[in-house]
Order: sequence, then C-alpha cells, then structure tokens
Amino acid sequence: MRKFSSTLIVISLISLLFISSIPIQAQTPNSQEIWMGVYLGDMKLGYMSMSSTKTQYNGRDAYRSDVIMRTKMMLLGARIRQDINMVVYTDLEQKPIFEVFEMSSGGQTSRIEAEFKPDVIECKHVSQGVVTPKSIPIPPGTNLTDDSSLYGVGGKKVQVGDKFSANYFNPLTFTIDPLTSEVTHREKLELRGKTYDVFVVKRNSPMEDMTLWVDENGEPIQIIMKVTMIRETKEEAMAG
Repeated sequence: MRKFSSTLIVISLISLLFISSIPIQAQTPNSQEIWMGVYLGDMKLGYMSMSSTKTQYNGRDAYRSDVIMRTKMMLLGARIRQDINMVVYTDLEQKPIFEVFEMSSGGQTSRIEAEFKPDVIECKHVSQGVVTPKSIPIPPGTNLTDDSSLYGVGGKKVQVGDKFSANYFNPLTFTIDPLTSEVTHREKLELRGKTYDVFVVKRNSPMEDMTLWVDENGEPIQIIMKVTMIRETKEEAMAG
C-alpha cells in the first residue's frame, strides 16, 4: 500500500515538472490542459489532469501549473481513495516562485507550502492542525528549472539524442532532487486502434524512473512507471 501510494505521488511530482516544459498553446494563447487516464494493467485507477496558464503572481507576470490526481483502489476489501492537488507558480523563465502540494487519503490531509527564495526554500507543513516550518538551503549553482533548451522554449521540437537535466523540490522528502531526461529513439506507437508517431523519452530521478512516449512538441501520449497513464479526453479520463 505505502509503495503503491508513493508511486502515485511521484507521478504527480514528475508530471508537474513535465508540464512546465510544454508550450503554453492550447485553446487560448495563455493556457493549456492535458488529461490522462491512470491504469494498473487493465484496471482503471482514476485520472490525472495537468494544466498551465499564464497569469500574475504578486503583481508580476508568471505561469501557474496545476496537477490534479484522483485515484481509487481496493485494499483488503475496502475502497481507498487518494486525492493529490499541486500548484506551482513560476516566473516567465520557469523558475519556481511558490508551490502548494496537498494529499488527502483515509480522511487525513497533508499540505505543504513552499516559497522559493534565492538561496533557500521556506516551507510550511500542515498536518492534523499542526504547522511545522522547514528551511531547505539551495546549494550554490543549483538551477531549479528545466534546461532552457526544453521543448516549447523558442518553439524547439523533440529530436532523438536530446538530453536534459533539471532539479525539482520534492515535498515528500523536503529535498532538492535531480531529474535527467534523454530522447532515445523514435517509433510508431499502437494505442487503442490508433497509430502515433512518437519519441521515446527516458527520465530518471532518485525516487522513480519513467518512460514517456511524446509527440514532436513534447506532449505526452503515454507514460509508464509502476502504473500506466494514457492520453485521453476529459470525458474519457473521468469515466469509470
């Protein structure tokens, strides 16, 4: 149970870092939204939505990225629900400014707020009415953002051989963790009767490794960790 729940949390963390590298170009010039179904084998566990919007934070231009995950599973005959909500504000160079991570399961909710300063992340952990402050030093030279050459920056398209590195704040361990990505090859992906021309991306982090199948703009079609996420419409993702 603990290992499985940790996998779902890791998905939300990595997905937020992933969504920050996708161009802001959906239905309006300033926002976009992606929905994915979450599966364990053939069993649907729930869904995840990722969105990014151009906005303002404390009077300056910023991006707001959201990850919402809703999952249900049976454990010893009982249905367990886990909800994850994550919000991150970044400046226009994708450097984090403020983050909120909230997880609810079994009637308990844990919330973490993080304010990013030049040399420290000031955190507030709220659980069962108890507020615990934490300070995480940012090592000199640490770049808390995706590499500037990531997809969507300057209209860059995915190419085989691309390699990227990034660092992200992990609210589960209150650490700054590295994340590396490499586009290994291009292939045809057969999925639900459709054929997609995709790039395969391998991503590695201290908590979890993952494989992504993305289009030339870097938008995900399929993601596999211990569970599988498949790109769906909002109606398909929320069904079941």
